[in-house]
Amino acid sequence: MKSKIIEVNDKLILTENDSGELILDLKKCNEKVDFFIKQNLKFVLSLINIPSNLALNFNLEENSNLKLKIINDSSNKSLNFNENLANSCYFSCFLVDLSKSNTEIKNLCNMNGEGSSFDFEISSLSNKDTVKKYEISCNHNSLNQNSNVSLHGVALQNGQIIGKGVTWIKENSIKSNAKQNERIILFDKESAGKGYPTLKIDCNDVKASHGCAIGSLNDNHLFYLLSRGLSYNEARKLITLGYLQSIKVNFNIDEQETIDSLINGGF
Repeated sequence: MKSKIIEVNDKLILTENDSGELILDLKKCNEKVDFFIKQNLKFVLSLINIPSNLALNFNLEENSNLKLKIINDSSNKSLNFNENLANSCYFSCFLVDLSKSNTEIKNLCNMNGEGSSFDFEISSLSNKDTVKKYEISCNHNSLNQNSNVSLHGVALQNGQIIGKGVTWIKENSIKSNAKQNERIILFDKESAGKGYPTLKIDCNDVKASHGCAIGSLNDNHLFYLLSRGLSYNEARKLITLGYLQSIKVNFNIDEQETIDSLINGGF
C-alpha cells in the first residue's frame, strides 16, 4: 500500500486517525512547522520538498514513536530541528544528504521524560566545493535515557564536511547511555573533514562514548578492487557505496535505489 501524501502548512497534529506511514510535502511551509505526536502512537514520516530555510519542531507525548526519513538531493539547505520527548518516547531521524549544494543542519533534542531515546544518523557526500555542516546535540534530562548520533561522510573535489554537537547528560540522569560517532573519508588532498564530538556528564552511573576518525581511502581496499579489474573511479564508487549504504536499511526499496543513483551521480 502506497504511503499517503499530506501537504503541511505551519502545524500538523498526528492522531490515531492518520495512517502509520506518511509522506509530508513541505513546499507550502514558510519559517517553521510544529508537529505534535499524540501518546501511544507510532509514525514513519518521509519529508519531501523541504524549503531552503525551515525550523522543524517535534513534540512527542508519552510512549510515542516517530521515525523521520529525509533524502536531500537538491538546493542549499539551512534547517533547524528541535525535539521535546516525554516519557518512554523514541525519536529517530535518518538523513541522506547527497545534494550538490551547501547544507547546514542543526538539531537540539530535549529528552524530558524517563526512558526516552534519541537517534540521529547521517550519510553525507560533499563534492565540487560544497560545504556540509551538521551540529547534532541532545540533552539527557531524566533517568534511563539513550542517545545515538552518527555521521558517515565522504568528501571529494574540494568538498568539506564538518560534524559537531554536544551530548549533555545532566544531573539525575542516571542509567543513561550516550554514543557519538563521526567518520569522514577524504578522497583527495583538496577535500577537508572536521569532527568535534563533545560529551558533558554531570552525574554518575552512566555510559558514554564518542569517536571521530578522518582520513583517506584505505589503500589495501583500493588495490584489491583494482586487482579485480575495476577502474580507479569504479573502485572509489564501490567503496563509497559500501561506506554510506548502512543507513539504507531504514528506507524502502524505491528510496534505496534513489540513494544508490545519487551516490553514483556524485562522482
